[in-house]
Amino acid sequence: MTGEPRLDHEPKERDYNTRNGRARFPKRSVAPLSETIAHRRRTHAYLLSPGAPRRAGGRWIVTASSSREFAYRVGQCHAVGKLFQLDLLRAKMRGTLSDILDTDVTAGDCQAFSYGYAFYADRIVDSLRAEDAELLTAYAEGVNHAACRVPSWEHSWLGRSFSPWTVADSVLCLQDYFVQLSDPSSSETADILRYPFTPLRAACVEFDGSHSEGSGYDRFANLLNSYGYVARSGEDPIAGEGVAGSNGWATGDGAANAVLANDIHLTVSYPGPLSAVEVRGDWKAGFGYVLPGLPAMVAGANRSFSWGMTRLCAPVAKSEPVGARAVLVDDERSVRGTAVRRRLTDVGPISPTTGRVLAWTAFRADSVNFRMADLLSCGSVRAAVSLCANSGGPPVSVVLADRFGKVGWTVGGRFYEKAGTPGSELVAPSDMPAITPAGEGMVVACNQQTTTATAAGHPVTVNGFPADRARRVLDVVQKGEFAWWVHRKAQLDARANFWAPWAREFSECLPGRPEITTRWRTWDGIAKKSTKGLQTLILAHALFATEVFAGVDAAARTVGAESFGMHAFDEYLLTALKKQDKRLLPSKFASFAELVEWCVETAEISLRLQGRLGGLPWGRFNRLAVSHPLAAKLGRGRLLAELPAVAQAGTAQSLRVSSPTFGAACRLIVTLGPDTTDVRFCDPGGISSNPTDLKQRFATYRWSRGKYKRIVLSK
Repeated sequence: MTGEPRLDHEPKERDYNTRNGRARFPKRSVAPLSETIAHRRRTHAYLLSPGAPRRAGGRWIVTASSSREFAYRVGQCHAVGKLFQLDLLRAKMRGTLSDILDTDVTAGDCQAFSYGYAFYADRIVDSLRAEDAELLTAYAEGVNHAACRVPSWEHSWLGRSFSPWTVADSVLCLQDYFVQLSDPSSSETADILRYPFTPLRAACVEFDGSHSEGSGYDRFANLLNSYGYVARSGEDPIAGEGVAGSNGWATGDGAANAVLANDIHLTVSYPGPLSAVEVRGDWKAGFGYVLPGLPAMVAGANRSFSWGMTRLCAPVAKSEPVGARAVLVDDERSVRGTAVRRRLTDVGPISPTTGRVLAWTAFRADSVNFRMADLLSCGSVRAAVSLCANSGGPPVSVVLADRFGKVGWTVGGRFYEKAGTPGSELVAPSDMPAITPAGEGMVVACNQQTTTATAAGHPVTVNGFPADRARRVLDVVQKGEFAWWVHRKAQLDARANFWAPWAREFSECLPGRPEITTRWRTWDGIAKKSTKGLQTLILAHALFATEVFAGVDAAARTVGAESFGMHAFDEYLLTALKKQDKRLLPSKFASFAELVEWCVETAEISLRLQGRLGGLPWGRFNRLAVSHPLAAKLGRGRLLAELPAVAQAGTAQSLRVSSPTFGAACRLIVTLGPDTTDVRFCDPGGISSNPTDLKQRFATYRWSRGKYKRIVLSK
């Protein structure tokens, strides 16, 4: 590190109680709350040491003079606040989660082992660019430096060891984000995803792209009538609350003003899934959100530039016959008495589900790099577009804005030219799509696919899921509006009137149920705590779709040439209800009225009993229900280890996405002007896993009420 300021001293041998090269913490038999209090004392002492990061205003504040030192400081932050979370992340990908948690995670461990994440992570490490290896090494040094001085209360209380963090562990974390962000319409990766792959996830059936009534509808009806879908053992057809996705947009005047807004939707966790970090120093001044295990900001701003990311629905896998690749690894392992076999080739594992080679970008060394970490050093939209095009990782959509009033949209990561095609190659950096309006402009990206379209004169990427969030953003935020509160209004928009057609059609089928149909007719279109009728409607709709789609077979997934998204599925379902099309009526019902009646009654019973049918798209009162993984073991301290059960507005499809365990992992609004960059942010869960640190509870209250914190980055 010639020419760079020296980092903190490396941890000495005496800092560790070692055995076989593993850092160990003393086993204790103390009350868990006593251990959390001791952890707070150790944390405060460590954060007072020279060069250590500080905590203030719901964010970490670090001082860095280079990208390497920044990575080191981020590692310290994660070790102090999320060490146990880091350990769970890498254990999940290594298939050793059963060794840490006494809950039944055998299926996940078996899957992780059979797909060989750890094997491919080690291969990727050997091929990393020198800059990436140095960055991840610095991050690992930061984690280990803090871990030996501030062991997490979870490890100390459980009497468990924490193996020093490695570069391969960071690659495993990146692979986990591949899993979270992979397109569920890709049948090759369907069996990897953590949620069931069912017709409700959609785009799994391919048609000619026609979304209107007529030949398109008839083809849809005939297809559903011709096949039969058989759910996998143990999977509920309506389980899950939706797929991870995000909203992002930017508007600029082409001269000196721009605003960027980004809210990243992830499963809400305790502590939060993202960490807010402000960096100070001569090298760079900026703010952003970092993911556990990675020293790169997924959304943020510096003095002259801002960026945000959303999930991109792009093809990331293809399958090949087994004979096409040589098997490098063929072994077995026992996971809690279950024998698991893995067969790994140079491009990917042989899927235990399909029996074919899964060539997934998460396993390719040429698809993984950490160039996105350099966004913090970018100064303009033009420079960022080039950087993103050459980046590696899971496919993401990137919205950009700079202090010159320029905005843009592009994509990052690696994906194939065409989904599932054996001969398809990765899209070249020079062919990556990008939108950069020359003057005044606005770009919007909400759960979009790789194609683009134009709406109301603005470049807008196409939605991949229902409710058409992108066009709703355009209804709330007009081109050239730079007041931050207008963008806040859009981020908190809970309008769900896209359910109105279903309320109307269901009402027609329920003339004898005025008490329920009245709720739908008097509903104001907003998804909020008091709209019980809407909650019934959402669940009844899910049940209705499940019953109709019960006739779809896996063979239907390869019918046409163009993908067919859930938005069109929903349109065709509504058309089937309007037409009373008997071809799509499940045989166990005499009429559509009987089917709707059953769906509504089942929904009402489920909500009344506060039960769950698989994973409900909306809880009874839509309250946050998130706790620490060890909350059940904390006895009297259990309530402290649960995030506040705040009531939420919104649904899984509205701009303000929400469910009991899913929502905006962060909200960010950046106003860029000639002299200052104004940053407003909020997030749930806080940056600490310690239940006695009540700041994360306050952060969750602020997040639920749409209250933002503010910092200013001066030029």
